[in-house]
Amino acid sequence: MYTSVPEQIHLSLGANPTEMMVTFTTFRKSDDSLVAFRELSEHEFRVSQSRVTYFRDKKYKAFIHRAKLTGLTPGATYEYKCKTDGQYSDSFSFKVHTPDTPLKVAIYGDLGLKNGVSTPKLKNDVQKGLYDTIFHIGDIAYNLNSDDGSIGDDFMNHIESIAANVPYQVCAGNHEKKRNFTHYLNRFSMIDSRSGQMNNHYYSQDMGFAHFIFFSSEHYFYPKYFTESHIKWQYEWLENDLREANKPHNRAKRPWIITLAHRPMYCVENNERDCFENESFLRRGRSGDDLDRESNYGLEDLFYRHGVDIQFYGHKHLYERSYPLYNLKSSKRTDIYTNPKAPIHITTGVAGTTNRPNSDIEEILPDWVAFYSRDYGYTRMNVQNKTHLLFEQYSAENDKIVDHFVVSKDKQNFPRD
Repeated sequence: MYTSVPEQIHLSLGANPTEMMVTFTTFRKSDDSLVAFRELSEHEFRVSQSRVTYFRDKKYKAFIHRAKLTGLTPGATYEYKCKTDGQYSDSFSFKVHTPDTPLKVAIYGDLGLKNGVSTPKLKNDVQKGLYDTIFHIGDIAYNLNSDDGSIGDDFMNHIESIAANVPYQVCAGNHEKKRNFTHYLNRFSMIDSRSGQMNNHYYSQDMGFAHFIFFSSEHYFYPKYFTESHIKWQYEWLENDLREANKPHNRAKRPWIITLAHRPMYCVENNERDCFENESFLRRGRSGDDLDRESNYGLEDLFYRHGVDIQFYGHKHLYERSYPLYNLKSSKRTDIYTNPKAPIHITTGVAGTTNRPNSDIEEILPDWVAFYSRDYGYTRMNVQNKTHLLFEQYSAENDKIVDHFVVSKDKQNFPRD
């Protein structure tokens, strides 16, 4: 039955710490759409009117509601509920992160509705208040558009107790590609903190002591949707964003630069689409409107030159972390994660999918891999301060920590030669 009852409620970060986006869905047009919110210490609710867009994809029809909550106080906890045509949703709450304080994040890719092994654990974590935000780096629901969109609806409702209580940041994966990423682009509301505009393909956010850059690896793999001009525009945006992040006053305030996308720059296994003889399109770029390995707009040199510290990826259904790695060469000294001389790559694409590599993959691991696990799970990161990042990999299937490490620096690694 098509109703105007709010569902699939989820949060995302606004342009600055005093803003939060609320996005939700109804299946009937509403003449009155809003979000009522209040700080827990307040008696009266404030109101933010929603902007409503009609989304149709073949048989799928829905109304997407977006409300921007403003005037929020960092450190405060807020209660909110969504309303359409007199019908209120359940109440949810979130805490506004305070700038220049430690930041705790759960990071993963490749989480589906079916075999979503990590979802119950994430629900428990969020209920305990373990995270300030969550990053889902592609391959969402498997797939958002499947079964005429019902898989996407069920998934978003299934994670509502997660995504409605902490900001749920996303980037696109290959499983979002259907009809030019239409479900991905319509269902989410990712705000770029520098421009204040919504751009679900690439955007950046400042949180705590880090500058986070979310971008589209998929620009390099679908010439049907992304021409060389699209790749160029994203590359130029990345370059400009990194230049801004590296201005002395910005890098002093947020010394950590962390990038996130779906497909990894380095692959454990060679294959025709992602890696070919250790060359990936993400590393070296893509030229023209076909998948040509003679390329432009590669990202490895760009990220290296601008002092990116950590690169997160999904796509490969495993967890792995690299030694500091650049141009196929890794550093393996005993203190490799102290003032690392190159970015550290973390692939965390095993939150909950239906297939994983065989165990014998361990026999062919490249020498730049520092640690590897097949366990279903997700990464926890604590941006502790300006000098230390704490990481652990949680195995959801075995309820234990399978990897932990610390990255530290007491000097800036920008510019790199």
